[in-house]
Amino acid sequence: MMRSLFAGVSGLRVHQTRMDVIGNNIANVNTPGFKKSRVTFQEMLNQTVRGASSPQGDRGGTNPIQIGLGVNLGSIDVIHTSGSPQSTGKALDMSIEGEGYFIVSEGSNRLYTRAGNFDFDKANTLVTPNGLKVMGYVRQLGQDSITVSPGNEVVIDLSDWTDNSVAGATTKVKIGKNLDTRSTLNPTMTLAPNWNYADMPTGTGDPLVIDLGPCFDDTITLKDDAGNTVDISHNDDVFDGTQAYRFNRVTGKLEIYDSTAAPLDALTNGGTGKITVDDPSVEAVPSHTTPITVYDQNGEPHELVVQLRKTQENPIFEWTADIFIKGEEQVGANIVDGYKKVVSGHTIQFDGAGNIINGQFLTNVQRNFTGGRNVNLDIDFSQLTQLAQDTTALALSQNGFEPGSLQNISVDTTGTIVGTFSNGQNLSLAQVAIATFSNPGGLSKVGNTMFKDSKNSGDPQPGTPGTAGRGVIKPESLEMSNVDLSQEFVDMIITQRGFQANSRIITTSDEMLQELVNLRR
Repeated sequence: MMRSLFAGVSGLRVHQTRMDVIGNNIANVNTPGFKKSRVTFQEMLNQTVRGASSPQGDRGGTNPIQIGLGVNLGSIDVIHTSGSPQSTGKALDMSIEGEGYFIVSEGSNRLYTRAGNFDFDKANTLVTPNGLKVMGYVRQLGQDSITVSPGNEVVIDLSDWTDNSVAGATTKVKIGKNLDTRSTLNPTMTLAPNWNYADMPTGTGDPLVIDLGPCFDDTITLKDDAGNTVDISHNDDVFDGTQAYRFNRVTGKLEIYDSTAAPLDALTNGGTGKITVDDPSVEAVPSHTTPITVYDQNGEPHELVVQLRKTQENPIFEWTADIFIKGEEQVGANIVDGYKKVVSGHTIQFDGAGNIINGQFLTNVQRNFTGGRNVNLDIDFSQLTQLAQDTTALALSQNGFEPGSLQNISVDTTGTIVGTFSNGQNLSLAQVAIATFSNPGGLSKVGNTMFKDSKNSGDPQPGTPGTAGRGVIKPESLEMSNVDLSQEFVDMIITQRGFQANSRIITTSDEMLQELVNLRR
């Protein structure tokens, strides 16, 4: 039999295979994340009629004489070039702009895909259309951020965030901008209010409220016309309804409930005359006060107040800070709203150029409330300056928030799923992971536009989008197939002509054999 017959048959076989691949490419021209394949041929074995010989004496060398025995399938390569992104307007659709593959799981089995048409199922798990679970990194309730640990990806499950109202305790407060270096050193109170002793209540009716203004001293002294004095101490917000007075240093309000009870009973004066604030005892007032709302772990708001007082200048400029937190304390049957001093005398120092050099951070600022609630936070003063311009110091930020429920989600270019809550908070809840391979061409197709790593693909290198050469996420879009129809149709024509040519080899060889058979006639 003629060798050309077998060569023609091998040609028909590989061209048919190539046509199968082209047909599959064209069929998936609109499949998101599909990667086209390419067929290459290679020569089959050769029959050596005469081997090569080297030059000897007067004769030159001769080349080998070989007859090819046909064609064989060389490879079917998957082309992993990126397809064009197509905008969809769907929040959870994602395409990868650059290298990498989404990681999905089926039990312990991990697969990889470029098709990012994801959605949340009934259990609030991010899944593919065929139910495979998308892997990434998830922020747990109570955490300040997403914990990213490449190689330890988990299923993106947001059920904790959707099934619960979420509150955030304040753990960090940042205070910045300027303190005026021209501020008065150790400022004092200039107002000395007085009132009639006869106006002071005796345990019934409304209290007498005297507005002294914010004070930096914990104690003031009251004096009557006869020279009798009594020290009035700042007693935070603890009031059980039986005390003679209540003095709030932050608001500067002195509330007198019973002038006949100790220690106010020392101001007798026969029930006549004036009561005054003793000037020498009321020296310190704050240079500046900064309030900010903070939250306990239940999301209940409390006012945090920082009183700042300039206490030293040249060569080191020094300010002293006292910290108060306002909240409800239950004492007996009464609930009284007030301020409690939680830090006293924190020193902040600046150099002559107005740069902060000491006291930048204050840690473990704490106040406990009834019901196990508490505020425990750190205050960052590092953004403060002391320059010759008006004081503008204020609270720049804090990280707590009141309770709220998840209303909406979106995705950014880092693959972070951001939740919008009813309290106005936007929190990063999870981040999709993508994996790269040293040889993407070595990945094995397993159907449903999924790939599996193989011995020649290299181990997956998971991580977050935009890091270590991984692509970034293009939200609200899908990567389309990378099939080029014009190229596929050209390849189809070439394949068809190749098939026809190989079939002609067979018919021609058959005619030649027919001639041999006819020699007997």
